[in-house]
Amino acid sequence: FDVLSTSMVLFVFVRHGQTEYNAGGRYQGHVDSKLTKEGLQQALLVGQRLKQSKPMQALYSSDLGRCKSTADAIVKGAFGLKNLVDHEQAEKGFTFSQMLRERHFGHWQGLTKSMVKEKYADEVKADAGDWQHKMQGGGESRLDVLSRTMKVN
Repeated sequence: FDVLSTSMVLFVFVRHGQTEYNAGGRYQGHVDSKLTKEGLQQALLVGQRLKQSKPMQALYSSDLGRCKSTADAIVKGAFGLKNLVDHEQAEKGFTFSQMLRERHFGHWQGLTKSMVKEKYADEVKADAGDWQHKMQGGGESRLDVLSRTMKVN
C-alpha cells in the first residue's frame, strides 16, 4: 500500500499552550489571555516534535494572540525561524481566522468555575449535562462551535 502512504494527508491538532487564564482556572472563550512561560515551552516542544515529521504545508489557527503565539513557537521549534513571517509560505499556507476561536462562554468568560457557581448557580444547574445543544450565560453550544468552524476553508 505504498500508493496510499504517499497520498495520505496528516492532520495534527494542537491546542494552544497554557495561558494565564488556564493557570488560574478561568473560563477563557474569546477573551485573550497570554501564554505563560510553560505554555510557550509546550508550543516549542510541539514544534521540535513536528520537525521530525513531514514538512508542514498549511497551518490553521484562531486569530487570538494565545493561538498566534502558539503557532509562532511551533514554527520556531520546527523550522528554527524567528517568527511566522520568516516562513516562505506564510502568506499562502497559514490561515488565522476568528471562525476558529474556541467556544464563547458568554458572561462566564474571565470567571473561575467557583465564581460562576456562586454568581450563576441557577445557570449552572440548568446547564448541567447538555453543553452539546445549549450553553447558559449567553455562550455557544458545542454544536454552535462545530457549525462555525466548519465554515473555514
